[in-house]
Amino acid sequence: MKKRSLTFILIAAVLATSSACDSEKATDASPTPTPSPRTSLLHNALEDETDFKDTVEDRINARQSVATFLKTLHPDWIVQGMSLNCLLDDNRYHVAAHVKTRDGRDMVVPLGAWRIIKDNGESYWQAFGADK
Repeated sequence: MKKRSLTFILIAAVLATSSACDSEKATDASPTPTPSPRTSLLHNALEDETDFKDTVEDRINARQSVATFLKTLHPDWIVQGMSLNCLLDDNRYHVAAHVKTRDGRDMVVPLGAWRIIKDNGESYWQAFGADK
């Protein structure tokens, strides 16, 4: 009987020590901060940027940004077509826009289109290059 009592006491002591250690670990561990939704959106957008792929959707958005850019600078020009060359290392497109001017001249205008990421994680396409 003494053997059983001693065994029971030893097991109880081990369990008590074990649970005390576990609760100590739980209180000592610093909580992992939960990222804000804004930080998460930015993080996801930046991951997309580092893993940039040439997609049809990106090409459509880049073309639209170039068309808007040209229309803003030269409202009398008519965009006939565009050629896009994806530069994966730079996360951008080199764009050659074929335009017809008001006086009927055909021109090819070299431009660039970049995907811009705001601090809140939202992104948009912006064209640059043609001066008035």
